[in-house]
Amino acid sequence: MTAMHGWRKTMNIAGLLLVLIVNTLAQVLPINGVTTGEISDRHHTYVTPAGYVFTIWSVIYLGLIGFVIYQARKDTGNRPAVERISYWFVVSCLLNSAWIFLWHYEKIGWSTLVMAALLLTLIAIYQRIRYGRESRAIGEYSFVQVPFSLYLGWICVASIVNVTVWLQDLGWNGWGIDSRMWAVILLTAAGVLAVAFSYGKKDVPFALVFVWAFIGIGVEQQADTWVRNAAWSLAAIVGAATLWLLAKVIRDRKRWDQSYISR
Repeated sequence: MTAMHGWRKTMNIAGLLLVLIVNTLAQVLPINGVTTGEISDRHHTYVTPAGYVFTIWSVIYLGLIGFVIYQARKDTGNRPAVERISYWFVVSCLLNSAWIFLWHYEKIGWSTLVMAALLLTLIAIYQRIRYGRESRAIGEYSFVQVPFSLYLGWICVASIVNVTVWLQDLGWNGWGIDSRMWAVILLTAAGVLAVAFSYGKKDVPFALVFVWAFIGIGVEQQADTWVRNAAWSLAAIVGAATLWLLAKVIRDRKRWDQSYISR
């Protein structure tokens, strides 16, 4: 292992530790005297999901812990997909931590810009992971592909919410269109993105994040028929499409395995 590889692995571990510490302090300290959820409640929108939906962060962080352990091991840390991520993961950790502070101090505009930068960073990581797809090893899929698929999917959802909060904070009138209608439009666009992207990449975890979010939005927006029905309908549609995709991925994998064995 070269000194550069060792330094990169150490930086990735340090970056994740920073994220975990900052996010923990955001809840137990809390930063600026308010929790992340309390800020969200202050800026409630028609696309805000129920509070329990944010527990997905626990799953994402568990996946990222698995990733930093995987990339730190001698036998897996130098695999092409891991090396291509390079320092992009550290950048994502810095942006994640910066967003927490901006959100807690209600710098909504700046938090939106940082969220956009985090989204672009995760897209860059995702592209590097998927490039070539040299390995079909279960370890690489479980500890590299899945964590970043979930992370990217959730930041797509969070970006929509963050932008909506920002526009609401600015007092934007939606060009005269009712805010509930805008919510339905945004949710529909998110559903199209989820299906198109997951089918194009054959990425089931990415789509599942949207199903989870749509259900949570439907639960939170019980009082509004338009938004509630749109969210639950999209959860059903994307969920059905995801099941079909999962069946296709399993079928294709079996065909690949049989082809490989017969060589």
